[in-house]
Amino acid sequence: MGGLVSFLIGLISIIAILLGTYWLLKRKLPNTVGGRFAKVISRVYLDRTTSLVLVRILKEYYVILIGPNQATVVKKLDTIEEGEIDTEAGRNSSFESILQKFVGGKK
Repeated sequence: MGGLVSFLIGLISIIAILLGTYWLLKRKLPNTVGGRFAKVISRVYLDRTTSLVLVRILKEYYVILIGPNQATVVKKLDTIEEGEIDTEAGRNSSFESILQKFVGGKK
């Protein structure tokens, strides 16, 4: 009976240590990976390994060309207001139409 009690006390201690470590790490580490700081708005694949991505980082928007071994910022979009992308996306518009609106090119 004494062995069972010591086993349960040890098990509860280990679980408490794991939960405490989880809570400390979640509280202390920044939430930067795809969290509130960066968000992929849309992605268009140009071929199998290359894509064009519209990304919001904080309050700035970037068009990024992503290849197999590199990522290049094509353009920083300065003229986007906070609600413009959301209203465009709400109308079922494509990435191409949003990109053409802010970058330019054929329509």
